[in-house]
Amino acid sequence: MVIACKLGDCELYWALAVVILLILMLAGIWFLQRFYAKATLETALVRTGMGGRRVMTDGGCVALPILHQVQRVSMQTTTVPVSRTGREAVLTSDQLRADIAMEFELRVAPDDAGRIARSGDVFAEVLGGSLVNAVQSAAANRSLSDIHLNRAEFTSEVSALVSDRAQQIGLALVSTSLIAVDQSDLSQRDENNAFNASGMRRLAELVAEERKARIEIETTTEVAVRERMLTQHKRQIELK
Repeated sequence: MVIACKLGDCELYWALAVVILLILMLAGIWFLQRFYAKATLETALVRTGMGGRRVMTDGGCVALPILHQVQRVSMQTTTVPVSRTGREAVLTSDQLRADIAMEFELRVAPDDAGRIARSGDVFAEVLGGSLVNAVQSAAANRSLSDIHLNRAEFTSEVSALVSDRAQQIGLALVSTSLIAVDQSDLSQRDENNAFNASGMRRLAELVAEERKARIEIETTTEVAVRERMLTQHKRQIELK
């Protein structure tokens, strides 16, 4: 009788232990699902609060309410366009205005994800002024024709300027592309502006030189044709 009771108690204890274990497992699953944050291939995690700042580009961490704050940082590449055309055209070394359109591909540097808690949609706001400054600085050292003929060198110079600034705020420059470059229309600009006046004069000189060269070529060609016709006419007379 005593042995039977003891066996029954053991079975009861085991059943109770299994129930408790299941409850603990369910509670653990609920806890992890509720308070465990995971990084993905597209986003990194930055946890602040108790324990200090912790950055995770792989794996995850426990984030408890009140004690921690978690922010997701996009690790995807974002394209930021920069267009300086019309009244905002950049000034070149030969005092001409150039319409330039470029594209910059940027992303958060993996090692600096904890230093910059920003997503790709605000890259233009963060680096907008620096991108424009880099384009203007590189254009100021080159003529309009030089930018067009040496597009790769111009792009590399702009990339170097942008990359330095991007690294300072935890971003990485992936690529830089020069989409379009052309002479801006100076006829609509203020002639009282010293830069515009100099550019207009330079443009007038270039147009005049090209026109003079074209007229010389046309005149030389016409003279050569007439001389050829005269020679043929004399030869016909001699034959007759």
